[in-house]
Amino acid sequence: MKKLGAIIICILMMISMSAISASATVSDGVLTLPEDDGTGYPTTGIFDFYSHNKDIHKVIVPENIVRLGEQAFYSCTNLEQIKLHSKIQKIGKQAFEKTAYYENAENWIDGVLYIGDCLIKADPNKISSTYKVKEGTRLIADSAFENCGNLTSIILPNTVEYVGLEAFAGTALMANQENWSDNSLIINHVLVCVNEDYKGTFSVPDGISTIADYAFAYTGVTEVITPDSLRFVGLNAFLDCQELEAIHFGSAVESLGRGPLQRCTKLKTITVQEGNKHFAVVDGVLYNYQLSSVIKCPQKITGTVTLPHSVIIINAYSFESCTELEAVTIPDGCIFIGESAFYLCEKLDDIILPETMEYIDDVAFSFCNSFES
Repeated sequence: MKKLGAIIICILMMISMSAISASATVSDGVLTLPEDDGTGYPTTGIFDFYSHNKDIHKVIVPENIVRLGEQAFYSCTNLEQIKLHSKIQKIGKQAFEKTAYYENAENWIDGVLYIGDCLIKADPNKISSTYKVKEGTRLIADSAFENCGNLTSIILPNTVEYVGLEAFAGTALMANQENWSDNSLIINHVLVCVNEDYKGTFSVPDGISTIADYAFAYTGVTEVITPDSLRFVGLNAFLDCQELEAIHFGSAVESLGRGPLQRCTKLKTITVQEGNKHFAVVDGVLYNYQLSSVIKCPQKITGTVTLPHSVIIINAYSFESCTELEAVTIPDGCIFIGESAFYLCEKLDDIILPETMEYIDDVAFSFCNSFES
């Protein structure tokens, strides 16, 4: 059920990404992706747009797009040149499959396809028991080693920052319980997965710098303590941890996947170790370090939340499922409210939007059934 649920949620998340608008153009075979979706706000991810497009020969992904969803550019049969930047955080299953680049045997190294510093796919028929990922690799895509049944061991360089959903599904590496220790699968510096039956407090071992996508999803973990070595937390790493009450981030965390801590309906406490230069907690709410962007409010918060005067962005899912929240004071200067930002805030009955507000994304206030004004 964990695998199926993760796949379904991943698809829904990718569908919810900002759509690429008609402002994207193909000229002389080169696809130019826009920096925004037509609203003036950055497009940060795409789903399966431009799949089966035979006019595209080259694509350059701009830095504002950090997530490429499932089947992005799938079956663009003439696509032979792909330029990815070094901030990509997510590449979905079957992205770039059946393109000219994908089908070109010269682009595969010992049975593995890379695009820049991203590992896209491994050929199950060419992967033996041990594989060493190329030095400098920063991202491993969703399902990259799926069904590489002979794979019992993999060596990751310390440059790996993101590991996608089901990256090692169907491998002997995942199936062999001897590779699991303390209810978790760890490969070098990456926490890949926690046993879905795990309950209670989980202390991420020192030395771990990456938590993979969906690593804790659907588990019964009640508290998570992360070390100062942790830097990168993947997409939906704590999705639907319905028993989670507290999470503690160390001093080095610099990246949290989009919409972190979704559906953690018992979450009371988020802390960030002193000295962290990327995130801060004020009155229990998680912000970026500059206090200009709301990241996450614990779902069990009660009463009124007053946002700092410096806030200009309320991120997607930031107040999602805060069912006891009654009021939020939004400061003048705030311009953006993200997708599902106040989703299922059942007691939220009054909110005043400042005149500076410019954009409210999809379903930002869905199921706020107590609204009076």
